[in-house]
Amino acid sequence: MKQDIFTQVGKRTPFRTPEWFFEQQEQTLKKAISSQKSVVRPLHRKWWYAVAACALLLIAIYPVMQLVHSSSDSLAPVPDTAPVYSQTSTASDDWSDFAEADVFLDNMNW
Repeated sequence: MKQDIFTQVGKRTPFRTPEWFFEQQEQTLKKAISSQKSVVRPLHRKWWYAVAACALLLIAIYPVMQLVHSSSDSLAPVPDTAPVYSQTSTASDDWSDFAEADVFLDNMNW
């Protein structure tokens, strides 16, 4: 009778790490890090790039805002008693209006 492999193994895994593996890796990484020399890079160059990018953004946005402002000034002010529009027709009325205005339906031989 053949027995299921999973019942034989249970929850054990067949993979194992060698003894002292993680401790050895820790020591190796510490040696590698301590042998590297750190380089100090000044940040002032990055600040200049950020300032230049902000200036270009403001230069690009200013004319657009002036254009929007001038076009909104040229529009006539809307009175407080502006009419309120509502839809009173039905969909069938819209389709019948559309069909009556269609020149191609007039030429059809129905």
